[in-house]
Amino acid sequence: MLATRRLNFYYYSSNVRACVIFNPAARGLKAHKHLATLHLLDPAPRLMPTSGPGSATLLAQQAVVEDYPTIIVAGGDGTLNEVVNGILSMPTASTKVRLGILPMGTMNVFARELGIPPKIKTAWQIILAGAEKQIDVGKVEFLHSNRAARYFVQMAGIGLDARAIELVNLRLKQYVGPLAYIVALIKAMREPHPEIKATLENSHYTAQFVLIGNGQRYGGSYRVFPEANLTDGQLDLCLFHRVNFYWVLVSGLKLLLTGKVGRNNVTRVKTNTLYITSNIRVPVQVDGEAAGELPVRISVIPRMLRVLVPPSH
Repeated sequence: MLATRRLNFYYYSSNVRACVIFNPAARGLKAHKHLATLHLLDPAPRLMPTSGPGSATLLAQQAVVEDYPTIIVAGGDGTLNEVVNGILSMPTASTKVRLGILPMGTMNVFARELGIPPKIKTAWQIILAGAEKQIDVGKVEFLHSNRAARYFVQMAGIGLDARAIELVNLRLKQYVGPLAYIVALIKAMREPHPEIKATLENSHYTAQFVLIGNGQRYGGSYRVFPEANLTDGQLDLCLFHRVNFYWVLVSGLKLLLTGKVGRNNVTRVKTNTLYITSNIRVPVQVDGEAAGELPVRISVIPRMLRVLVPPSH
């Protein structure tokens, strides 16, 4: 009887052959109870737990080699980014594989962008419905290092937020969640702010902090890039000219109250390719994960990734 109830809970269809790459540390006991019921399904998705940083990328590559047509990521934006990089690092995988999302992280920004709710039952029903969308993907190439290129689905940051991510105390994050980033941001603000140079086509810009959006949202449900579109073949840039405590405080309050970034101290522009450099070390983050440092070439690859989305999206 219990098995029947759980099967009905997921409304499972046997035509979905999938693997689930999941972060064992995500969302706690409730998420683990949901994942534990998946072995009752027919056919049961293969559960592939991550074991540490970078392992989700390797698991995604393995899933592609084993010809799983649907790869589901159960975790936050960091695990999601690793899985995306694993899929896109494999030749032709972007056309063969569909990505499903069970949001179980702290922010779940990309899931919000797609309209996927945090309720696991509903997210699973979206996967089973099978509606998909081909979205653009951002690509970061590191010009003066041997680092592999990194892909992002939601956004990238250069300077202040990337440095804060480097400084986040992971143990503190386990206890206080997003507040750990605020503590790290204050630490990053105390450091000298670099001069960052951005070149796109025939235009040149100077800033101290740069955000690049593929989607509209940043840091949760805040629409920092209100004109961004996951399928327009463009990246939306916010180039912040000066960074100080006053600007961070005012901008932060405005973001909390209105969900938008003010017009002062920022230049907005759309592009499909840009180069970003600096005379000193400046870190880069993709989808909220530390990725490397300048100089970089950033571009957009149109309709590169197949993602399962709500039918109405």
